[in-house]
Amino acid sequence: MNFEEDLRTAALTYDINEDDVFSKIRSVGMMSSEALSADSFSILKCLLELFYKPMEWLQPSILEAFINASADSLEVSNFLLTCENFMNYVVESISHHHYFQRRLLVLALACNLTCKLQTCEVFGTYMKDIPAIVRELSKALLDNRSPNIDHAASLLRNLTQLKSVRDAVFTEDLGAPLIITLLNSNKYAMHWQQEIMFDVVRNCCFDADNHTIISAIKEPFFTGLLYSFFGEGEFRDWEWQLIYPVWRTYLTATIEREASCRIRFTILEALYRICASRVGREAMRSLGVYYVLREYHKWETDADANELCGNVIGILIQTEEEIGCDNIMEWSLEKEQNFFVSNLSYFSSFCTARNYSLQPRKSKLEYKE
Repeated sequence: MNFEEDLRTAALTYDINEDDVFSKIRSVGMMSSEALSADSFSILKCLLELFYKPMEWLQPSILEAFINASADSLEVSNFLLTCENFMNYVVESISHHHYFQRRLLVLALACNLTCKLQTCEVFGTYMKDIPAIVRELSKALLDNRSPNIDHAASLLRNLTQLKSVRDAVFTEDLGAPLIITLLNSNKYAMHWQQEIMFDVVRNCCFDADNHTIISAIKEPFFTGLLYSFFGEGEFRDWEWQLIYPVWRTYLTATIEREASCRIRFTILEALYRICASRVGREAMRSLGVYYVLREYHKWETDADANELCGNVIGILIQTEEEIGCDNIMEWSLEKEQNFFVSNLSYFSSFCTARNYSLQPRKSKLEYKE
């Protein structure tokens, strides 16, 4: 009897210890990519068959196996993304709160399936109401009661690899664009929420056509984005008059700038992307963003952040005639789409998001936080 037949027999008969069933299912997540893809993914097909049986007690263990298997194998992710019924279940479960533990597992699996741009694009084809999904996932960034990373927030970050999702973040929600609601939450957010929120905002600044929307909401947008950079500075009288009036209070008070270099660098990346377009540059100049960055630049001690801040300043101090084009980064935006993403690995009842680097790396099962 081969493994899948043994597994099927164990699950469908009641004269065997349940622990043995769970053990066999969870062992799938420990198998190599080669073993899982053998015989046209017969082992995974067996798990999917059991998943649809009227035995809900098996589903959490099967989801755990899929999470572990997809964390280390693009082939497994690609296979699961071809399973239409299962993927419809995953997408529908994102907004389903009746089975809390199962929703957490589904979100963790969805993070793995959206880690790479190519798999994220396939995942996006199953999303029927993108604005509704974006609003649902964004709730994890607005509720500051949990000290633990919410996989819904990690999934939202991954999905901002998709243009349709980035556009949805700019749609109105409760009278204001969702991106403004997210930025306004920064002052009260947990640290993990701040990291993911600024990743989302940074990703959404890739598209030059959205810079027109940013220009239309420039006061609240740049106030939220630059809040982490506000602090005491030295300004001439005529410079003072060029700074957005609301910011003047922040620039005279003793306010501590953002302590996390990672967050500061992410904000600078967002500003750098906005500088790509003429409309973005003009919006920043009209509010006096340069003067805020100049004083922040004096304070910054991290070499990489200092260099990037200097690059943004170097663009802003040039005239449009000197720059000579509307989009100075169009070529790099096409060649180098570096989005923040995360993928997850599940071991027993332990699940964690990590690897928030520009170039995502696969997490390992034995790694715990």
